[in-house]
Amino acid sequence: MVLNGAMRSRYMANPAMVAGMPPTSMGMMQPMMMSGELTPDVSVRAGAEVRWDMELVRPQVGAVVGTVMRNGEYAAGFRVELRQQDQGQSQGGGGANDWMSRMARFGRSQSATVKQDGTFEIKDVTAGSYVLRISEGRRGGPLYEEAVQVVADATVQRSFAITTGSVRGTVTTDDGADAKSVRGRVTLFADLVEPPEDLRQAQRDNRSFDARISDGAFEIPSLPAGTYLLVAQPRDRAQTSQTVVVTGNEEVTVLVGKVTQPQNGGPPK
Repeated sequence: MVLNGAMRSRYMANPAMVAGMPPTSMGMMQPMMMSGELTPDVSVRAGAEVRWDMELVRPQVGAVVGTVMRNGEYAAGFRVELRQQDQGQSQGGGGANDWMSRMARFGRSQSATVKQDGTFEIKDVTAGSYVLRISEGRRGGPLYEEAVQVVADATVQRSFAITTGSVRGTVTTDDGADAKSVRGRVTLFADLVEPPEDLRQAQRDNRSFDARISDGAFEIPSLPAGTYLLVAQPRDRAQTSQTVVVTGNEEVTVLVGKVTQPQNGGPPK
């Protein structure tokens, strides 16, 4: 390949094409190149001819296909996600070039939606180690997960038959307020026995399922059987928690906490 008419400057091969990085990352790296923090691939001086050899490697990709059944029926609309496992820190010694390596790995996940016939297919998966997760939607917690090894030029075939339950709940108050006026959220944690101090961090660190409280009721349509810590977070009321055991389709009643803030401009009643 010959590139004529290159202006005097320093150049870098487009990582959006080479390493699968987002194209917008080029704009982020330009100041780092200008400051010298990021090493260029080639420098061109006025009137000079520079030879630069680039080795192109055919992408090492495979595929993951299979079927998903939920409670004996096709799990149409469910989401199957592959998230690449951490392969350890770069050995580049840190700095801007190490930053490039991390950017190349950013967002390395792929997903597919289960079709009406229960099948799914994820193509062009870079060879490597992944965690496969099945959920009912983007916001739902994982209903099932396992490690998957993708090999170049090969197809991994899996068939999943998962069993789930559900939780439908109603909220009550002990201060005479209409329960249908209560708004907020409930979260079920699979791996906690005590309410966490930082709820948002706990949701990131633990398997959880949540639902919105509306008209005094909530529903989590799919979650694995097991014991959960239910944490209720009603708006303008104290947080409460209780244990819920899921073996099938469960119905629960949740007593929400006392009013903690004035409502409608007046004092709490």
